[in-house]
Amino acid sequence: MSIFLLSAVPLGFFLYISIEYSGIMATKFFWKSFLLGGITFIVSLILLTLLDYFIQPAYEPVPLFIYHWFMDLFYFALSGTLGFLIFYYRGILVFERRKDFPFVYSFFSGFLSPAGVYILIKNFYFLDTYLLFLYPLLLVVVGFITTFLVIEAQRSNGYKQILLYLIIIPATAVIAGVPALYYLNYQTYAVLLACFLPLLSSSIYSILRNEYHTVFRT
Repeated sequence: MSIFLLSAVPLGFFLYISIEYSGIMATKFFWKSFLLGGITFIVSLILLTLLDYFIQPAYEPVPLFIYHWFMDLFYFALSGTLGFLIFYYRGILVFERRKDFPFVYSFFSGFLSPAGVYILIKNFYFLDTYLLFLYPLLLVVVGFITTFLVIEAQRSNGYKQILLYLIIIPATAVIAGVPALYYLNYQTYAVLLACFLPLLSSSIYSILRNEYHTVFRT
């Protein structure tokens, strides 16, 4: 039952990379980025554990939405982005401008891949359909959207750069509609939204990919 929770992010990531970026997984920079993402998650997990101790889930609509938005989605997007920027501006992560998507995506996939293990341990006796099947899909979407926004922010400056980072807030808020609907007993709508979000994010990327996407060639 927990296989999808544990494998959705890493398997989806490696499948996509192997299809779209032939040969890139043979480079040391790819695995370095993935590993640094995992290290960032471990560090962020310390604060997340403390927050989880003091912040308890609520059952009223608005508090319920805010709780799942912050604890399930926004915290990961925020801490992952901060970790990336620390490594990037310290020169530990270096990418070619036109070949940066798979490397940045590898960082955020490395960051989010251990999240399934954390969720499984934390909720071992309280696993439900949302945690086992819907939440892994949302993590994939969060990694994909955050990667895109961070890349575009790095290519921008001034107010546009700030705006791109701020878009992470409403983007994760839209995604948080899934747990809110699910725990307010609108499970059918939650499932439909969870299935629609990956299609929406991939469609937006497909429309914009010609602006910055090139297949890596060794």
